[in-house]
Amino acid sequence: MSRAIEVAEQPGGQTAYFAEDDALEGELRALASAEADCCEFLHFEIQRGDGRISLAVTGPTDARPVIEQLFAGGG
Repeated sequence: MSRAIEVAEQPGGQTAYFAEDDALEGELRALASAEADCCEFLHFEIQRGDGRISLAVTGPTDARPVIEQLFAGGG
């Protein structure tokens, strides 16, 4: 998540915002797919608009450490 321009807390997880970029969006989608296969208890949502891409990751309360690790760059 080192290329994120902002990271925000949200209910049940975190959202990272990135500058709009086709290649980066592909990388984020691949990451979300791989992590979703590994961690089925997490929900990944990618949206594009207003000149940026957002990646939201949410999950149950006990998944909070996993989500924090993803956003710390350990995913």
